[in-house]
Amino acid sequence: MVVQNDTHAFEEFYNRHWLKLYLFAKKRLNTKEEAEDVVQEAFMKLFQKLPSVHAEQSLVPYLYESLRRTIIDLFRRGKRKEEVIGSFREYYEKGVYDTDNQVHYNELERLIEEEINSLPPQMRKIYEMSKKKFMSNVEIAEQLNITEESVKKQLYRGIHKLRSGLGRKFWLNIIIITVWINRSL
Repeated sequence: MVVQNDTHAFEEFYNRHWLKLYLFAKKRLNTKEEAEDVVQEAFMKLFQKLPSVHAEQSLVPYLYESLRRTIIDLFRRGKRKEEVIGSFREYYEKGVYDTDNQVHYNELERLIEEEINSLPPQMRKIYEMSKKKFMSNVEIAEQLNITEESVKKQLYRGIHKLRSGLGRKFWLNIIIITVWINRSL
């Protein structure tokens, strides 16, 4: 049947093949409306291409191929939409999680600073030179005119006091911060 330049023939062709194409689409799609839409789109594409279609070319395989491609595109768009929604959901959830962890981190930092400030002055100075200024024991000993052994003992005692002062909460917060840092990397 030649449907080029003949709207009546195209209408007849449409009526003859619409149900088969609809059932084909319905098997692959979620809803009746989606199936109707993709079949309609396939016929519209065919109607637009009729002037360039050769008279001896079979239109039915062309329609099925067009329908198949339209369904695949629909799945791709749907999958892409789900990916975008999923990434927004992940961003939101991660943002909330990061905010909680930042609060824990700030609290831990405050607790540590409080405990450092409670150390005896010489011990605090040695601890800060070692842990905040990253000075070696030898450098600290030279700068403070004390022995390296004295620096080691002061550091050991300072760390011991910090650990006992911060107690269990310190270790719980350390675990939380470690998880947070590892997730951020």
